[in-house]
Amino acid sequence: ETYDGIVEKDTNKKIILWGTQQPDNPRKGKVYFENILKWLYKMVEVPSDIIIYYIGPNTSLDSPFEVKKLGHIPNRVELSKIYKVSDVFALTTLADAGPMMATECLKNGTPLVSFNTNISVDFIDNGKNGYIVDGTEEYAKKLYDILYNNNFHMDLDYIKEFNKEDSVIDRY
Repeated sequence: ETYDGIVEKDTNKKIILWGTQQPDNPRKGKVYFENILKWLYKMVEVPSDIIIYYIGPNTSLDSPFEVKKLGHIPNRVELSKIYKVSDVFALTTLADAGPMMATECLKNGTPLVSFNTNISVDFIDNGKNGYIVDGTEEYAKKLYDILYNNNFHMDLDYIKEFNKEDSVIDRY
């Protein structure tokens, strides 16, 4: 599918963004994301309130929610627009030095939920910029907290701390 460049925030919908260039690679966590969505479905009163925006190559995504496949995004400007209309980014990557999407979504003001398997652990702290979780049920609960309780706050200065010279020296 090809991205048509049209994304608008529907204030009546809650948008979860998920995407990867390698959706069927097990390390990207698609199977876990599908399980997370099943947990989340059990928690919400009106499942039609939630839309999953999926970016990346075409793949089947087993979801109890509506899925809008956006396809390949042609550039960072368009990707930024997608982050900004999304309520939360679901990062299910299980092994990656980045991924870049972790920093991109936060820079665009979109909180994320992630497993503790990537760079997100350096940018997220218990509601600050999103959540780090250990399992799929907890993951779904944190998505719910962000979507329905607005239980997070963005702190870009916290992200900048990660790259400060003193922080790097202390860590490494």
